[in-house]
Amino acid sequence: YFRRKWLAEPLLQQHGIGSIILMAPFYGKRQPKGQLLFFMKHAADIRLWCDGVGSECCALMSFFRRELDELCCPHVGLGVTGLSLGGGMAAVVGAIICKFPIACVPCLGGESMRAWSSGALREGIDWATLAEEIGSDEQSAKDRLHAWLGEGNVSTCLQLCPPSLASQRCLHVAVVNAKNDHFVPLEFGNDMIASLSQAAGERGSITVRLIDGGHAIGYIRRSCCLEAIVDAFDRLAKTQTVSGDPVLAAIEAIAKDVTHPHHPHHH
Repeated sequence: YFRRKWLAEPLLQQHGIGSIILMAPFYGKRQPKGQLLFFMKHAADIRLWCDGVGSECCALMSFFRRELDELCCPHVGLGVTGLSLGGGMAAVVGAIICKFPIACVPCLGGESMRAWSSGALREGIDWATLAEEIGSDEQSAKDRLHAWLGEGNVSTCLQLCPPSLASQRCLHVAVVNAKNDHFVPLEFGNDMIASLSQAAGERGSITVRLIDGGHAIGYIRRSCCLEAIVDAFDRLAKTQTVSGDPVLAAIEAIAKDVTHPHHPHHH
């Protein structure tokens, strides 16, 4: 988790933005028995990972929004970010959440999980075994997996928002992609940007940062990701409202009386 902490520490120390680092399924202490490092044993595990990360992130975001509101802190903003495939998942979460405004910062991510089967990661799949298991040739196995991984995408997740809540969407997006990315091809990133533009809503916004180099350079260029996160939260803060918060309303009233005292007239 050093890359995650590498981002989280300066966010807190320099910008006052705290982080919750999710331990995703199939990683760390959540690795299935017999799994080597982060290499999943089955192609189906990719979708399980995707569904698990998406549902857990959405649950965490909703939980903390509810807790903050109950603590009379509706002005405290929430956001989601991720790198590489985690960037794609950040985009998915941003597309699903429509009940409250959030910041969404996908870094080096794409529209779907198709990067597993079409980018440089495709070399890590045992295509011969997969083809044997599904009873087809390798090319057919590649085509079927590619199509299947593309089903769970940002555009599809947009449809999960009930029509009655669609008008409430407020997503402040800051995308960071690499111009010469061979792990998550830039075209996948462009598809993601198009979908997030729809998810932003009338009150939301989206910015795109393209860095020179490839995927590895994107990991090293921490400053670009930090700038994007801070930028998205700054834009989010401008749309956060404190109306209806009795505690803040009382504090504002007291502050107004102190700075502009009322002097009654004497007759």
